[in-house]
Amino acid sequence: MKEMPYIYTLSSATPFTGKGMSGYTFGPLHQNIDFYYIEVESGHDFFMKSRKITRIYYVLSGVGHFIINNHKYDVHPGILVEIPPKAEYCYTGKMTLIAFGTPRWFRGNDVFIKWNPDVVHEDLSSAGDQSRWARVGRLKILGKSPIGAYLRLNQLVWNNLPSSFTASAQGRLHGESGQIWNYLPVWLRASSLGQAYGRHLHAVVRAHSRRSQSFGTFFLRNRAELELMRRLLESRADGSPLDICVLACSKGSEVYSILWAIRSVRPDLRLAMRAVDISEEILEFAERGVYSVDSSDATTALKGDKTTGRRDVEWNTGRDQVSSIFERMTEEEKEAMFEIEGGRARVKSWLKEGVFWLRGDAGDPELAGALGPQDIVVANRFLCHMRPAAAERCLRNLAQLVKPGGYLFVSGVDLDVRSKVAQEMGWKPVTDLMREIHEGDTSLRNGWPLNYWALEPFCDDRDDWRIRYASVFRLGETPDSGSSLMHERASDSVSLLSPVS
Repeated sequence: MKEMPYIYTLSSATPFTGKGMSGYTFGPLHQNIDFYYIEVESGHDFFMKSRKITRIYYVLSGVGHFIINNHKYDVHPGILVEIPPKAEYCYTGKMTLIAFGTPRWFRGNDVFIKWNPDVVHEDLSSAGDQSRWARVGRLKILGKSPIGAYLRLNQLVWNNLPSSFTASAQGRLHGESGQIWNYLPVWLRASSLGQAYGRHLHAVVRAHSRRSQSFGTFFLRNRAELELMRRLLESRADGSPLDICVLACSKGSEVYSILWAIRSVRPDLRLAMRAVDISEEILEFAERGVYSVDSSDATTALKGDKTTGRRDVEWNTGRDQVSSIFERMTEEEKEAMFEIEGGRARVKSWLKEGVFWLRGDAGDPELAGALGPQDIVVANRFLCHMRPAAAERCLRNLAQLVKPGGYLFVSGVDLDVRSKVAQEMGWKPVTDLMREIHEGDTSLRNGWPLNYWALEPFCDDRDDWRIRYASVFRLGETPDSGSSLMHERASDSVSLLSPVS
């Protein structure tokens, strides 16, 4: 059921966009190289330097020019341009480019120098907060933008806010508005001023951060999500079929967590799971279902590259992890889900039945036709790594997978994007466990407001809070849509809202 591992299709998601261009990627490839397809409308937004990556551009169509180290080079179809590390460059024109980068892009490689005046004109300073930050971004201090320094300064300020800040006169005047920082003691609540400051910082971070996908994940990552999924299935007839699709399934932890949560209480259901990811390499690892239980492997993986044999398991288990993939499980849950021997955790066979591992792109318009309609579609924690416009297109596309009356689980996404799509498409928010799910992934909550992928605190003072903070939606209508599918949990089911002791 898998595609050839040697064939790659162009992703519909744009890993990088700008005022004058959009970039698409193939892969990730097995080799240490990036391959991009770039549509240039007017040019790259700014001049930059690459610290270590060599980039090679091939002009497929159109005309334009590159400026490299203050020299202008006209280009046309058939021209190849090589940009070595530490060379200052930019390009302008209306062109279609193929670009290679080696080694792969990594955070911190690209250094902003100045805006490209052929692309970023004075009309960028339109009304609103975005225009103010556009003007700030055009400022130069010793030839550099102050945005990075501003964010670093605010990170220092935010991390050292005194407790008296939350009890200030301003805070007492406006009252409590929710938890602002998970590392603070529970009794500390944020003032309205603190919340506004946090939202301001998060908006700046989201506007200026470079976004990239990650394979980091956890088993039983969000217990409230799994508990809600159980509740939604309680009314389903004995022995009935159930189709679930997990998009961006990564290392398989979310797939196996869902299967364990459902089959532990409803083994009678004829569950068919379709696990989809754009990376063939990570799909093969997930399908094997063998993980290293050594928590130190995460650190080892961060320091090295992929190796073979036994080390391959360690490398892939710890890939992009900042902590153990098992850290949210109890020992009892590990024993229930895995056969553990020789430092390896192997997913039990009864959890691997009925899983189809498929390579695919969540933004592909033909995905719905290839997979067929699903009772539940899970699209968690990958849309946040896309720019808003690309995430919106992808979200609208994957909604086509859901059967009428089915459910879409979608967390880890820009809340403005999700709210807009849900309202325009008439999705019905599922309010059961809404707050528990929103706050259920500590990594997303703890990162606010200084990480673009993080979630703002739950705030039910907003007029739109039900649609904004819902992570699960019912889509479409069924003949009995007037009746709710929500029922009380069976008395013999064990809640997943807290770990089993």
